[in-house]
Amino acid sequence: MLTDPPSSPNIRPLGIAWLLLHLNLYQGQYVPKSQGLTNYQSAITFGKERADFWKNSQDPLHGGFFTDVDRMGNAINGRKTILTQSRHAFGFAKAFMLTGDETYLNLARNALDFKYAHFWDATNDG
Repeated sequence: MLTDPPSSPNIRPLGIAWLLLHLNLYQGQYVPKSQGLTNYQSAITFGKERADFWKNSQDPLHGGFFTDVDRMGNAINGRKTILTQSRHAFGFAKAFMLTGDETYLNLARNALDFKYAHFWDATNDG
C-alpha cells in the first residue's frame, strides 16, 4: 500500500498533475499563427495543387499510379508500388474532402482498384 510522504498533506502526485493541467488549460486558449491554420482557403489551395501534380502520374492504359516521376509529375519508368497506390488513394480522398471535386474521388478509386487487382494476396486473404 502506498502512503503519502510525511511532508505532503494527503495530496497525491496525480492529483497535482491534474490540477496543474486544468489550471494551465483555463489560463488562455491557443491562438494559431500559421497561415495554413488561420486561412483555411490557403490549405485547400495547397491540397488541390498537390493533388493536381500527382494526377499526372496516373497510368491511363493499365490503371494505378507510377511511383517514380519527374518534377512535372510525369512517369520516369513503369514502376508502381503498393505504398504509392495507398498514399495516392488517401491523398486524393483528402483532396475530394477539401474541394468536393469528384475527380479526386475517382482518382482515389483508381488507386484502390489497382491495388486490389495487383497487390491483393488471394491465397492468404490479404
